[in-house]
Order: sequence, then structure tokens, then C-alpha cells
Amino acid sequence: LILFAMLIQQLKMAGAIGCLYILPCTIAMVFSQIAMIFWWRKYQGYQDKRLKSLTETLLHIRTIKSLAWESLSFKRLNDARQAELVCSQKTITLGGLCMSILHTSPWFS
Repeated sequence: LILFAMLIQQLKMAGAIGCLYILPCTIAMVFSQIAMIFWWRKYQGYQDKRLKSLTETLLHIRTIKSLAWESLSFKRLNDARQAELVCSQKTITLGGLCMSILHTSPWFS
């Protein structure tokens, strides 16, 4: 606070306007991090579901083959993988947004 007051005193209005840029950057960073954590958790859930299905398929391959359930098994694995990819894309996009905000912020450059 003291440094902020000294900055305003030295730079007048330009310093205050420059410091006001940091507040929206910080708020955008916090919200994008929260969203990224949300999508990362969903990604991990879909990944667990896919790996569980894959393990189940590998353990019971004879049963699946004998009952001709290949298409059902493939569909279940493919659906989990597609959902996993969607969550992964959103997580990576939000991570890029966070990095771009960090690089535009004057304190973190």
C-alpha cells in the first residue's frame, strides 16, 4: 500500500492507471485457474473410466470374443476416449490462456 501510494505520488495518474491493469489480470488468472482445475478433474475421471474399461476388456477378452461383444467394448472405450480428449483440449486451452495472462502482466514478465 505504501509503495502504491509512493507510485501514485511519483507518476501521478499514469501510475494509477498502470496498476489498475494488474487487478483484472489477477481476477482473470484466478478464474481461468479454477476452470482449468475443473476440466482437469473431469479429464482424470474419464481417463480412469477408459483405463478401467480397457483393463476389463483385456482381462475378459475370451468372453467378449465368444459372445461377439467387440463392438460394445469398442464403443465404450471410444466414448470414454472422446470425452477424455474434449476435457484435455479445454484444459490445454485454459493453460494457454493462463500463460498468456502471465506474460502480459508487468509483475510476471
